[in-house]
Parts: sequence; C-alpha cells; structure tokens
Amino acid sequence: MVCVCVCGVVWCRRTDELVDGPNASRITPTALDRWEDRLEDVFRGQPYDMLDAALADTVSKFPVDIQVTNYYRIVLTLAAESTQGKPDF
Repeated sequence: MVCVCVCGVVWCRRTDELVDGPNASRITPTALDRWEDRLEDVFRGQPYDMLDAALADTVSKFPVDIQVTNYYRIVLTLAAESTQGKPDF
C-alpha cells in the first residue's frame, strides 16, 4: 500500500508543479488538457515516462483502491486554481 501512496504523491506533486512551479506562467488550458490525456493513458496502461509508468504499474496492481476520478478532481482543481488564483483558507 505504500507504493500506492508514493506513486500518487509523485503524480500529484508533478501536477501541482504545472500551476505552481517555475513554468506556471506558461501553462495553458491546452497543456492541462494534455496532462489529463496523460492521466487517461496511465490508467489504460500506456505511460508517457518512467514516473507515469510507476503510477500505471500501481494502478494495474491495485485497481480497486485507486480511482481515476480522484486524480481528475486534482487536475480540475489545479486548472481552476491556475485561472482563478488560490483559494484563501
């Protein structure tokens, strides 16, 4: 179960870097759409790179525990954050 958490955290950090990282000002809605396509590929077992492959492998081994909808929510939240700014908590 540790692998599930680690792979998920790595993917989430990479996603967060799209809107908070050094290149955030250059990230477009199209780039986020491509990132979402990559996520779909991961869940289909077709990773783009080694870090995607780690999550794809984890998804294949623990298919019930990991839901793609949870990852979509992260992408949608970060996409909104990039266009509307971070919420104040």
